[in-house]
Amino acid sequence: MNMLHHLADTLTEATVRRASPDAIRAAAAALPLVGEAVETGDPNVSFHARSLNLSKDFALEVAGYCLRMVTKGTTLNGKGQTRWDTAGKAAVAIAAFRNGETPFTFAVTVKPAGAPASKFSVRVEFDSESGDFPKPVEKSFPIAESPASIGAMIIGSDIQRAFSKAVGQQESTHADLGEASVTIIKGSAPVETAYIIANQLCGLDGDSQTGLKRLTTMLGVTNFFLYAFNPNQEGAEKPGLSFKWPNRERSRGNFCVIELRNDEYDIMFYNMSAFDAKLVKTFNGIYAEKLRSVFEGHTGWHTSIR
Repeated sequence: MNMLHHLADTLTEATVRRASPDAIRAAAAALPLVGEAVETGDPNVSFHARSLNLSKDFALEVAGYCLRMVTKGTTLNGKGQTRWDTAGKAAVAIAAFRNGETPFTFAVTVKPAGAPASKFSVRVEFDSESGDFPKPVEKSFPIAESPASIGAMIIGSDIQRAFSKAVGQQESTHADLGEASVTIIKGSAPVETAYIIANQLCGLDGDSQTGLKRLTTMLGVTNFFLYAFNPNQEGAEKPGLSFKWPNRERSRGNFCVIELRNDEYDIMFYNMSAFDAKLVKTFNGIYAEKLRSVFEGHTGWHTSIR
């Protein structure tokens, strides 16, 4: 944000105010998200660092964070849809689920106020035939607040408990694998597939947990998902294996997703943080015998002792 603040300050200096609109737009275009913040024909520009385009992106970030926060630890665990509602000029994040015969929807709406936006209106609500859910909550927040703090203030414990009760807790166990205690999260996909992939990554055969233990020892894995967990995609759990390990090279990722497709694998590497997950590299159509070499070649980490 330092670059954005500098640009905002620069564009409000008297010397720049006398510049032509095209010159100001060209300066703003140096940071694409700020480009549309400059109104055509108006050289007297004054806007906050997050204006118009940035307001939209910030609203989407807040909505997505709230969705991840309320679904964390449940069977949905980050699954849902976040989009920009052009008609309503608001970011909307939705998680839909069926509890027995009763469908319900959880929605977060984040609407910027003003252009440039100085504050945001955030509304969270359940839509269901069941009356067991908290009433809608709507609050306004200044733009200075972070998505994390907004999520913490708008997603109360009563909302989290109601959502968790409706969709169910994600099944997880703590297991002693090698030198560390890691969290193993089981999905609906066959766990044997995950065991096989872990073994193949380590140059082993079979569907035992030996590969998981080896990955824990060699990589320091802290979390295993016994299915292909794509953090930015909505959909059913697919056969595969996902895991997080403490890799600090951001260009290589710290979260690996291996998804089984017919007789081949797709491998995706993400940079995972508490707030988001950014895809950094994808390998498609990888055969089992190439899994280890692709992983080691991309990350620089070894899965077995040579």
